[in-house]
Amino acid sequence: MKNLLIAIIFACFGSLVSAQVEVKEGSKSMVEGTYNAYTVVLENVEPDAAEDAWKEFMKEFKAKVKKDKKSKIYFSDNVQMPSISSNPVDMYASITGEKGGSSTVSVWFDTGSGYVNSIDMEAQSETAHGLITEYGTKVMIKHTAEIQKKEEDLLKDLNKDAEKLNDKNKDLREDIAKAKANILKWEKELEQNEDNIKKKKKAIESQEIMVKKAKTTSNKYQ
Repeated sequence: MKNLLIAIIFACFGSLVSAQVEVKEGSKSMVEGTYNAYTVVLENVEPDAAEDAWKEFMKEFKAKVKKDKKSKIYFSDNVQMPSISSNPVDMYASITGEKGGSSTVSVWFDTGSGYVNSIDMEAQSETAHGLITEYGTKVMIKHTAEIQKKEEDLLKDLNKDAEKLNDKNKDLREDIAKAKANILKWEKELEQNEDNIKKKKKAIESQEIMVKKAKTTSNKYQ
Protein backbone atom coordinates (compact mmCIF):
# COMPACT_ATOMS: atom_id res chain seq x y z
CA MET A 1 0.00 0.00 0.00
CA LYS A 2 2.87 2.33 0.90
CA ASN A 3 4.68 1.62 -2.38
CA LEU A 4 1.46 2.23 -4.29
CA LEU A 5 1.03 5.59 -2.55
CA ILE A 6 4.60 6.59 -3.39
CA ALA A 7 4.07 5.55 -7.02
CA ILE A 8 0.90 7.64 -7.20
CA ILE A 9 2.68 10.68 -5.70
CA PHE A 10 5.53 10.41 -8.23
CA ALA A 11 3.08 9.90 -11.08
CA CYS A 12 1.18 13.05 -10.05
CA PHE A 13 4.44 14.98 -9.66
CA GLY A 14 5.59 13.78 -13.08
CA SER A 15 2.30 14.86 -14.64
CA LEU A 16 2.66 18.30 -13.04
CA VAL A 17 6.20 18.75 -14.37
CA SER A 18 5.20 17.38 -17.77
CA ALA A 19 2.48 19.99 -17.98
CA GLN A 20 5.13 22.64 -17.42
CA VAL A 21 7.54 21.24 -20.06
CA GLU A 22 6.71 22.86 -23.39
CA VAL A 23 8.12 21.43 -26.62
CA LYS A 24 8.04 23.66 -29.67
CA GLU A 25 8.46 22.61 -33.28
CA GLY A 26 10.15 24.75 -35.92
CA SER A 27 12.97 25.11 -38.43
CA LYS A 28 16.42 25.45 -36.93
CA SER A 29 19.87 25.49 -38.44
CA MET A 30 22.60 23.03 -37.52
CA VAL A 31 25.67 21.42 -39.09
CA GLU A 32 23.66 19.58 -41.78
CA GLY A 33 21.55 22.61 -42.70
CA THR A 34 18.21 24.06 -41.66
CA TYR A 35 15.59 21.46 -40.79
CA ASN A 36 12.62 20.90 -38.54
CA ALA A 37 13.54 20.46 -34.89
CA TYR A 38 11.83 19.95 -31.54
CA THR A 39 12.95 22.40 -28.88
CA VAL A 40 12.48 22.46 -25.12
CA VAL A 41 13.69 25.04 -22.61
CA LEU A 42 14.86 23.58 -19.31
CA GLU A 43 14.43 26.30 -16.73
CA ASN A 44 17.39 26.77 -14.34
CA VAL A 45 19.08 23.62 -15.67
CA GLU A 46 22.71 24.19 -16.65
CA PRO A 47 23.94 22.88 -20.04
CA ASP A 48 26.25 20.29 -18.45
CA ALA A 49 23.30 18.77 -16.58
CA ALA A 50 21.17 18.83 -19.75
CA GLU A 51 23.99 17.11 -21.66
CA ASP A 52 24.40 14.37 -19.03
CA ALA A 53 20.64 13.84 -19.04
CA TRP A 54 20.56 13.60 -22.85
CA LYS A 55 23.30 10.97 -22.88
CA GLU A 56 21.43 9.03 -20.20
CA PHE A 57 18.16 9.36 -22.12
CA MET A 58 19.73 8.03 -25.33
CA LYS A 59 20.95 4.94 -23.47
CA GLU A 60 17.32 3.85 -23.39
CA PHE A 61 17.64 3.39 -27.16
CA LYS A 62 21.08 1.80 -26.80
CA ALA A 63 22.50 4.78 -28.66
CA LYS A 64 25.82 6.50 -28.15
CA VAL A 65 26.14 10.28 -28.22
CA LYS A 66 29.10 11.93 -29.91
CA LYS A 67 29.80 15.64 -29.67
CA ASP A 68 31.26 17.55 -32.58
CA LYS A 69 33.68 20.02 -30.96
CA LYS A 70 33.44 22.49 -33.81
CA SER A 71 29.67 22.67 -34.25
CA LYS A 72 28.94 21.55 -30.66
CA ILE A 73 26.21 19.28 -32.02
CA TYR A 74 25.49 15.96 -30.30
CA PHE A 75 25.09 13.17 -32.84
CA SER A 76 23.67 9.67 -32.52
CA ASP A 77 23.59 7.53 -35.64
CA ASN A 78 21.54 4.48 -36.55
CA VAL A 79 19.18 4.79 -33.57
CA GLN A 80 16.50 2.12 -33.54
CA MET A 81 13.13 3.91 -33.23
CA PRO A 82 10.42 1.75 -34.82
CA SER A 83 7.72 4.22 -33.72
CA ILE A 84 9.33 6.87 -35.94
CA SER A 85 10.86 4.83 -38.76
CA SER A 86 11.44 1.23 -39.72
CA ASN A 87 14.91 2.36 -40.72
CA PRO A 88 17.60 3.53 -38.26
CA VAL A 89 17.26 7.21 -37.35
CA ASP A 90 20.10 9.72 -37.12
CA MET A 91 19.57 12.18 -34.30
CA TYR A 92 21.16 15.57 -33.83
CA ALA A 93 20.88 17.62 -30.64
CA SER A 94 21.92 21.17 -29.79
CA ILE A 95 22.31 22.15 -26.13
CA THR A 96 22.90 25.81 -25.43
CA GLY A 97 22.82 28.00 -22.35
CA GLU A 98 24.97 29.55 -19.68
CA LYS A 99 26.31 28.23 -16.40
CA GLY A 100 23.94 29.19 -13.65
CA GLY A 101 21.14 29.75 -16.14
CA SER A 102 18.71 27.73 -18.24
CA SER A 103 19.33 25.38 -21.18
CA THR A 104 17.71 25.20 -24.59
CA VAL A 105 17.71 21.74 -26.18
CA SER A 106 16.82 21.26 -29.86
CA VAL A 107 16.59 17.81 -31.45
CA TRP A 108 16.41 16.79 -35.12
CA PHE A 109 15.21 13.35 -36.27
CA ASP A 110 16.64 12.30 -39.65
CA THR A 111 14.81 9.23 -40.97
CA GLY A 112 16.92 9.07 -44.11
CA SER A 113 13.94 10.07 -46.23
CA GLY A 114 13.53 13.39 -44.44
CA TYR A 115 13.50 15.13 -41.11
CA VAL A 116 10.49 14.44 -38.89
CA ASN A 117 7.92 17.23 -38.99
CA SER A 118 4.20 17.60 -38.34
CA ILE A 119 3.31 18.45 -41.95
CA ASP A 120 4.65 15.41 -43.80
CA MET A 121 4.96 12.98 -40.89
CA GLU A 122 2.18 13.74 -38.43
CA ALA A 123 2.31 10.43 -36.52
CA GLN A 124 6.09 10.45 -36.31
CA SER A 125 6.00 14.08 -35.23
CA GLU A 126 3.71 13.23 -32.32
CA THR A 127 6.14 10.50 -31.27
CA ALA A 128 9.12 12.86 -31.53
CA HIS A 129 7.23 15.51 -29.58
CA GLY A 130 6.43 12.92 -26.92
CA LEU A 131 10.04 11.76 -26.68
CA ILE A 132 11.40 15.26 -26.14
CA THR A 133 8.61 15.93 -23.64
CA GLU A 134 9.61 12.76 -21.81
CA TYR A 135 13.26 13.82 -21.84
CA GLY A 136 12.43 17.32 -20.56
CA THR A 137 10.13 15.91 -17.88
CA LYS A 138 12.80 13.52 -16.60
CA VAL A 139 15.34 16.35 -16.47
CA MET A 140 13.00 18.65 -14.58
CA ILE A 141 11.91 15.93 -12.13
CA LYS A 142 15.54 15.18 -11.31
CA HIS A 143 16.43 18.89 -11.18
CA THR A 144 13.53 19.84 -8.91
CA ALA A 145 14.24 16.80 -6.69
CA GLU A 146 17.85 17.96 -6.32
CA ILE A 147 16.70 21.47 -5.45
CA GLN A 148 14.25 20.06 -2.92
CA LYS A 149 17.02 17.96 -1.34
CA LYS A 150 19.33 20.99 -1.14
CA GLU A 151 16.59 23.05 0.48
CA GLU A 152 15.77 20.21 2.89
CA ASP A 153 19.47 19.81 3.74
CA LEU A 154 19.70 23.56 4.35
CA LEU A 155 16.63 23.37 6.59
CA LYS A 156 18.23 20.48 8.51
CA ASP A 157 21.41 22.54 8.99
CA LEU A 158 19.37 25.52 10.17
CA ASN A 159 17.44 23.30 12.60
CA LYS A 160 20.73 21.89 13.92
CA ASP A 161 22.07 25.42 14.37
CA ALA A 162 18.86 26.44 16.13
CA GLU A 163 19.09 23.39 18.38
CA LYS A 164 22.67 24.31 19.32
CA LEU A 165 21.58 27.89 20.04
CA ASN A 166 18.69 26.62 22.18
CA ASP A 167 21.08 24.33 24.08
CA LYS A 168 23.46 27.24 24.62
CA ASN A 169 20.53 29.38 25.76
CA LYS A 170 19.57 26.67 28.26
CA ASP A 171 23.17 26.46 29.52
CA LEU A 172 23.38 30.26 29.88
CA ARG A 173 20.08 30.34 31.81
CA GLU A 174 21.39 27.61 34.11
CA ASP A 175 24.66 29.53 34.57
CA ILE A 176 22.69 32.69 35.33
CA ALA A 177 20.52 30.81 37.85
CA LYS A 178 23.64 29.39 39.51
CA ALA A 179 25.27 32.81 39.47
CA LYS A 180 22.20 34.40 41.09
CA ALA A 181 22.18 31.69 43.76
CA ASN A 182 25.88 32.30 44.39
CA ILE A 183 25.31 36.06 44.53
CA LEU A 184 22.61 35.59 47.19
CA LYS A 185 24.97 33.29 49.09
CA TRP A 186 27.86 35.71 48.75
CA GLU A 187 25.69 38.66 49.79
CA LYS A 188 24.76 36.82 52.99
CA GLU A 189 28.40 35.90 53.55
CA LEU A 190 29.38 39.53 52.91
CA GLU A 191 26.77 40.74 55.37
CA GLN A 192 28.01 38.26 57.97
CA ASN A 193 31.62 39.19 57.25
CA GLU A 194 30.88 42.89 57.65
CA ASP A 195 29.20 42.13 60.99
CA ASN A 196 32.24 40.10 62.00
CA ILE A 197 34.48 43.05 61.02
CA LYS A 198 32.46 45.37 63.26
CA LYS A 199 32.66 42.92 66.13
CA LYS A 200 36.38 42.43 65.56
CA LYS A 201 36.89 46.20 65.45
CA LYS A 202 35.13 46.57 68.83
CA ALA A 203 37.24 43.73 70.22
CA ILE A 204 40.39 45.48 68.98
CA GLU A 205 39.30 48.75 70.57
CA SER A 206 38.59 46.97 73.86
CA GLN A 207 41.90 45.16 73.69
CA GLU A 208 43.73 48.41 72.98
CA ILE A 209 42.22 49.81 76.19
CA MET A 210 43.37 46.70 78.07
CA VAL A 211 46.87 47.04 76.63
CA LYS A 212 46.94 50.70 77.63
CA LYS A 213 45.90 49.83 81.20
CA ALA A 214 48.49 47.07 81.35
CA LYS A 215 51.20 49.48 80.25
CA THR A 216 50.11 52.01 82.86
CA THR A 217 50.25 49.39 85.59
CA SER A 218 53.58 48.10 84.38
CA ASN A 219 55.08 51.62 84.36
CA LYS A 220 54.38 52.02 88.08
CA TYR A 221 57.07 49.46 88.83
CA GLN A 222 59.66 50.82 86.46
